[in-house]
Amino acid sequence: MNATAKPRARKAPAAARPSFEQMLALVLDRAEDCLQRIIEIPREDQEWSDEDEDIDSAMSLALEQVLQMKEHPPCDLGDFCTRWSRAAAVVKLGCKTFSRQSCHYRWCLEDPRAMFDQLADLVEFAD
Repeated sequence: MNATAKPRARKAPAAARPSFEQMLALVLDRAEDCLQRIIEIPREDQEWSDEDEDIDSAMSLALEQVLQMKEHPPCDLGDFCTRWSRAAAVVKLGCKTFSRQSCHYRWCLEDPRAMFDQLADLVEFAD
């Protein structure tokens, strides 16, 4: 080897990105878990208002949509985006109707709201 020659750096093989089906399964499992947890949060809150019952229905409706997607997976990205947007809209509208802005449950509602935005991006970049 020549004294001035530089050794070639070996490139590590690029890791394969997850397939659409793999990413979809991951995203739907995460969404189901997140929505189940928010539905099961005990409300020992003395200030719970009957006005806030709509949030329970909204989260349950979003969970139903996610479970339907698990049972009958979207065939392509367009179908996924349409069905995912429906569930996300229900969650976002439900969060907006929650009456008390400064309570623990309100803070917990931010998790599913943000999750729907973030997880959709993951599926878009799957192979």
